[in-house]
Amino acid sequence: MDEKTDLLYRQVGRNAPCPCGSGKKYKKCCLPGHRAEAQWNQGKEEVETISDRYFAVQDYIKHAGYPLLYFDLFLIELLNITGGTLHTYQKLPAPVMKKVLAKMLKEAKSFYLTCCNCEHECLKKPLERVSFKSLTDKGLRIEEFPQPMQKKIKLNFFYFEFLNSLISSLLRELKVILPEEEADDIAYTVHTSIFVYLAEECWDNCSNRCIKQHDQNAYCRFCSFGEHRLSCPREGETTYIQIMASEEDMAH
Repeated sequence: MDEKTDLLYRQVGRNAPCPCGSGKKYKKCCLPGHRAEAQWNQGKEEVETISDRYFAVQDYIKHAGYPLLYFDLFLIELLNITGGTLHTYQKLPAPVMKKVLAKMLKEAKSFYLTCCNCEHECLKKPLERVSFKSLTDKGLRIEEFPQPMQKKIKLNFFYFEFLNSLISSLLRELKVILPEEEADDIAYTVHTSIFVYLAEECWDNCSNRCIKQHDQNAYCRFCSFGEHRLSCPREGETTYIQIMASEEDMAH
C-alpha cells in the first residue's frame, strides 16, 4: 500500500463505507487485511519468527500426542498465529485463549485425518491440477487472495478447505464468549493473517514442506520450534517407542 492510499484508509472509520468501493463497511472489508499486513510487516522488521509463545509445544503434545508429524508443525504454527491475534485484541484471558486453541487443534486434527483418506487425494498429489468450482460456488473470491494461493492445484484446495474449517472452529468458540461482531472481526483478522503467512512463508520460503511431507516425523523440528528442548532418545532421555519415531527421524 502506498503512502497516499495508507493515509486515506487511516482517515476512515470502522463503520464507514470501505474506500475500495465494495459497498461493505470498512471493518468488514479491507480493515482486517490492512491490520494483518501491518502486523506482518512489523513482525518482519523485528525479525520475529513464529514460536510457541501462545500455544506451547508441550501443550500441543498433551492434546495431540505422538507422533509429531510435519502436519503438526504446520498446525502449531497456525495456532500460534491465532494466539498472537487474540493476544493483540486482548479480549480473552490467557487460560480461555488456550482452551479455544485446544478446541481448534482437536477439530483440525479430525479434519486432517479425514483428508488423509479423502477421494480427492489433495495430500497425496498436492501439485496436481484441480477445479476450484466447488469453492467459488460457495462464494470464495479467489482473486482476493495472495497470488500463490490462486494456483488451481490440490495443495491450495486443501489450504482453502482446511483453513475454512479452522476459522469456522475459531468463530464458533468466540461467539460463545464474545459479541458476534467482535467475534467476526477477530476471526476475519486471523483468516487474513494466516493467508499472508501461507503466501510469504509456506510458498515463498519453504515450498510448502509441511504439507508435502505431512505424514513424515518432525520430532526434531519441534525441538527447534519450541522454547524448551524435547527429551532426546539419542541421549537416552526417552525412547523411540514412546515418541513413535525411528532413529532415522532423529537425523539433524
